[in-house]
Amino acid sequence: LVDVVRAAVEELLSRLGVGLREVLGDELLSLSVHGSWVAGDFKLGRSDLDLLALLADDPDDRTLARLTAVHAAISAGAPEWDNHVEVDYVSVDAVASVIACGGSEHSMVRISPGEPIHLVHADRHYVLNWRSAREHDYRIVGRPPGGGHRRDAVAAVDQVADVAEAARLRAIA
Repeated sequence: LVDVVRAAVEELLSRLGVGLREVLGDELLSLSVHGSWVAGDFKLGRSDLDLLALLADDPDDRTLARLTAVHAAISAGAPEWDNHVEVDYVSVDAVASVIACGGSEHSMVRISPGEPIHLVHADRHYVLNWRSAREHDYRIVGRPPGGGHRRDAVAAVDQVADVAEAARLRAIA
């Protein structure tokens, strides 16, 4: 059973990675899995698959349309995954802005169980997801830090972890 679950998840991750590279190209800096899958307590059919996609630029309506098509194709080809995939599509500039001032005028795309794929403003609400992705560093797509990106995507997410830890320490002080 474990091998069946692993194969199902790996197949989905492969399809998502290929689909995103096709529609986003170099705009996709990295795609990382976090949450229950990498923590080891994933339950097929019950758990959702949590991912973070770091982008070179803020997504817009065109990006949303392309991402919607990728997710629709995955749901059509593997309906068992419908409503079980959660992805934050966010630019490194948005991450930096949230770190610097707690919010931003930057958009991001989000899909999660119970809500359709949509544009939202990047803000601190998503920091824990970003931190989890950074801590697990289970990359499906992406080059290592310094691999020619405009900015170092991993360093941007490391900043998220630093801010989240500082906030946690202030809360318990």
